[in-house]
Amino acid sequence: MRRSRRVDWDEEALKTERARRKGLLSSLVALLMVLIFLLVSKRVNPGLEVWGPLKVVVALIGAAALAYLISRRRERRADGRKG
Repeated sequence: MRRSRRVDWDEEALKTERARRKGLLSSLVALLMVLIFLLVSKRVNPGLEVWGPLKVVVALIGAAALAYLISRRRERRADGRKG
């Protein structure tokens, strides 16, 4: 019977953190692209109503930033209790 490879949990935690940061960055870039698109659309066509969707995008960016900060704070507290 073949034995499975030992898991390096520190390495796995590092990979998870990198993946989470990469996902957050791609989400932030996508929201910023939408924001730029809405601003350019308003500039090109002044009669276009974009302030409603623009508020939604800004709120989503703010909510994502807040969620990230809260999760980082909880992780730091949890790490402090372990050690």
